[in-house]
Amino acid sequence: MPMYCSVNPAIRDPSLGDLAPADAPGKIVVVGGGVAGLEAARAAALRGHRVVLFERAALLGGRAHLAGMRSGRDRWDRYVDWLCEDAAAAGAEIRLGVAADAAAVLAERPDAVIVATGSILRSEALLPGPIPVVDVDELLEGGVELPKPARGSALILDDEGHQLGPTAAEKLIEAGFAVEIATTHPAVADLIDATQLPFVLQKLARDGVRLTPNVEGVASAPGGVVTLRHLYSEKEEQREGVVLIVIAGRRRGLTTIRDDLIAAAPHISVTVVGDALSPRTLMDATAEGARAGATVATN
Repeated sequence: MPMYCSVNPAIRDPSLGDLAPADAPGKIVVVGGGVAGLEAARAAALRGHRVVLFERAALLGGRAHLAGMRSGRDRWDRYVDWLCEDAAAAGAEIRLGVAADAAAVLAERPDAVIVATGSILRSEALLPGPIPVVDVDELLEGGVELPKPARGSALILDDEGHQLGPTAAEKLIEAGFAVEIATTHPAVADLIDATQLPFVLQKLARDGVRLTPNVEGVASAPGGVVTLRHLYSEKEEQREGVVLIVIAGRRRGLTTIRDDLIAAAPHISVTVVGDALSPRTLMDATAEGARAGATVATN
């Protein structure tokens, strides 16, 4: 039976746990301080490369940090802290609060670049209509001014099936909203690991969160009306009194800096990892980041 670990890629790929020194150590720039970028920076630094990591936010961890905001996951940031400490101990320089562009990266005179800039919400994921629609990441980052809960309820449209939908529900409950999670999956939180799922569902049940599977959002209308459509019967149903819609899922990789770097310096190797390559799971992000750092070579 295959074995794997979300936070230890070497369980699935033992070669990632035995890093050989680089044949020709060079300067590596990593853009993005989520788990993919941190794994890449750590592995590259441990191999003897000089590493600089840029992260636009004040905190590291990206979406993994956001998922760790849910109650009961207080120790989740320890993994991010360990990655940061191990990378720094190996010599990596981590610069927070820097939204690096191609010019900033090239100013470092890198021999290779690893792009781990994450993902953004697809424009087509925004439900048409007058009710405010926000990205779950922005909600959890605290960059959204919420309407008053007394005016109505919040609806989370969750295509991901992972941690962020339930995490957003918890934040909205704490803010005073009545909350429903509607998902295209056969069940809410369908893709959460079986060892954690009972605790997630228990919390949602205790908070009175309504769970609706097998539906997609269609549109909103004046008066707080949202239309949902069942994926299989195609029957439509409406929710009333909704004042906020949160979207979890339907994302695309953010690769603008890759394109800019290739245009400005085509001789420099650029590797894209994690959600920037294709939004997927934490395990994919950690494995790709670690593999990129373990194999990055200078020209």
